[in-house]
Amino acid sequence: MAEERKSKNAGFSIDTGDVKVTIPNASSQSKDDNSNDYINQVLENAKDSIAEAEIAKAAMDETKKELETNNGEQDAAAVVNEDEYSSMGCRMFVGKEPENNEDKPKLRKLAKFEKLIICSLIMVSLIQLISIFAVPALACLVISAVCLILIVALSYSCKQYSMLFVSILLIAIPVAILMTGETHGLIKDDLSSKSILRLNYLNSNTHEAADYGEMTDEEIVQRFAGKFIYYYKYTCKDCVAVNSQLEAIVKSQDYEMIPVETRSDLGKQLLTAFPVNEVPSGLVISEDGTGITRILYAVENGETVFQTDELLSLFDKIDEIQALNERLLQ
Repeated sequence: MAEERKSKNAGFSIDTGDVKVTIPNASSQSKDDNSNDYINQVLENAKDSIAEAEIAKAAMDETKKELETNNGEQDAAAVVNEDEYSSMGCRMFVGKEPENNEDKPKLRKLAKFEKLIICSLIMVSLIQLISIFAVPALACLVISAVCLILIVALSYSCKQYSMLFVSILLIAIPVAILMTGETHGLIKDDLSSKSILRLNYLNSNTHEAADYGEMTDEEIVQRFAGKFIYYYKYTCKDCVAVNSQLEAIVKSQDYEMIPVETRSDLGKQLLTAFPVNEVPSGLVISEDGTGITRILYAVENGETVFQTDELLSLFDKIDEIQALNERLLQ
């Protein structure tokens, strides 16, 4: 009952959203107080509610200002990022630094001596390359060695080593060609008269020379009897001219061919026992140690012509030797 009386005496409240005013119970107040006290109490309640509303509004305004300040900073950051992206785009597509990015690092400009060194590296490599085509092989090796030393020194001075690898490659190619040529019959005298490019061509149009070491006359007959021995010289232009035809016929007739370079140790030994005056020539050795030779080319109207009939005559001799051997075995 006491709580009910308290609730009745408390009156009622009016809440308009911004201001909440409490109105005392007029009926109870009218019994105990006069009308002036009742009005004063209403005014007091209204003032307190208005003061609370103003405090709350001030707090809301402060919060709103803080939010606006934060949003402004975010917008400014977005603008800065936009400027950065724009300046990056300028660098990518225009190749020019924007004026507002002068504090950013730029590509270092090459000094005059660095430009001179780079040009020198290129020129030395070009000289090395030209020497492969234009000068004898021996001179090419000397030039390549000198160029390599210069390129090492220049590369070290400017810390640029890409041309060094190019120079090493330009030395490795001639060395590989010379090593192949040595197996085909290349000798030291050829290095002073033929370029690297020419030696590569000769390697492609000659055979790998047979090399059996030093042998006695009996070993020569035993090893080579009844076989086609092809005399050639590594630098002979007529040998190069008939090479493809010779290979095709030998392959089609299914005969074994033994290429012998006339300046090799084996060539000198065979020429002593079975001499020829010209190359390319062919030789067939019989079981009794005798041999027949044929010149395999002729010059007609200034052109080298392969002598197919001479080669076939050698093949006939091989057939005779093989038939004789078969009869002896029977």
